[in-house]
Amino acid sequence: MRRCGACSLRSLAALPSLLLAACAPTMGAPAAPRQPIPHAPAGAVGATATLLAAHAGEPTLPDLDARQAIFAVVYVVFSAALDPASVTEGRFLVALDDGRRVVPARATLVNSRAPHEQRAVVLALARPKGGKAPRPLSVSVIGALYTSSGAPLEGSSGEIEAAEAAARLLAARLLAAPPPGCAAAEQGLRTYWTLPMARAAGVDGEIAVSLAGGGLAPARVVDLSEEAGEGDGLRAAAHVVDLCVGSSAGEAARLVIGGGALADIYGRPSAAADAAISRARGE
Repeated sequence: MRRCGACSLRSLAALPSLLLAACAPTMGAPAAPRQPIPHAPAGAVGATATLLAAHAGEPTLPDLDARQAIFAVVYVVFSAALDPASVTEGRFLVALDDGRRVVPARATLVNSRAPHEQRAVVLALARPKGGKAPRPLSVSVIGALYTSSGAPLEGSSGEIEAAEAAARLLAARLLAAPPPGCAAAEQGLRTYWTLPMARAAGVDGEIAVSLAGGGLAPARVVDLSEEAGEGDGLRAAAHVVDLCVGSSAGEAARLVIGGGALADIYGRPSAAADAAISRARGE
């Protein structure tokens, strides 16, 4: 009896531990942590990617918001395509001419004729309380915004061109192969603009290309409306415009564009341009 009593005492002493074990939730193996998207170190921003230009504009129908008054938009163009997952309004800060700094109400990637060329973001600005609508002066990237290749853009900034300024050419690049809309015997040029361009407004001869071997060849604009619906100019407008030029006379070296050869999303004529044509790395 004495031995059994000792067993009972030991059993009672172990009871709290058993009860705790019984109440503990059953858990499987811990889930593996989510792997972060590989990105380059922040110090590489100056060498790999940057903000090319920012241009103010009037809100169009897609920019409006029923919850707040949108008084202006800012088109921001970068030197490389963006990672769509990193594009949010909290990555940007806009300085206004009344001294205030505001985070945009919305940040949206702008249409591009080529899916891998999404280099532009439109920032919709909500009207601050009190006084007249201010003018946006500059924009800065203040958060973790990245290019599609993982290069960081935080710290990039630039002045904002006035809404009334003509859209201007930022760069021209020779493509390795003619884009859709160019014939197989033509060279394809890709141009980048400060505003979305909606259509070719000029006449033949207002866009020409200097050839490496000498001489000048006319270039034509790939139809900007071919990918849009019936008369849907807003959907067709893009910062990227492709040109076609004959290849038999030599490689394209320089692009010359007369004023008004293109029209922007608001129907205003583009600025004249004279720029060297570059080749992308590896082409």
